[in-house]
Amino acid sequence: MNGQNEGSPRIQVTLADMMPLFQEQLTAGQKVRFIPHGNSMWPMLRSGRDAVELSPLPPRLKKYDLPLYQRDNGKYILHRVVAVGDTYTCLGD
Repeated sequence: MNGQNEGSPRIQVTLADMMPLFQEQLTAGQKVRFIPHGNSMWPMLRSGRDAVELSPLPPRLKKYDLPLYQRDNGKYILHRVVAVGDTYTCLGD
């Protein structure tokens, strides 16, 4: 063995590139699984190692939900809901 994974090679793409497909799947009631990158949710999620599964959004999020959302600058964020009111307050772990 040469230490490399056998089988299909892994291809890394950006979340922005995948969002049209994710949205299509979620709209159809499907779940979407991906491996996030970044350290804002550490130690719960380890960048590039742990996977998350997105489900179609419920009518209203609740405290401790983990939504994926897009900031005004276009960046996608996966943070925990820590307060619910007229708006949601989300923070990384």
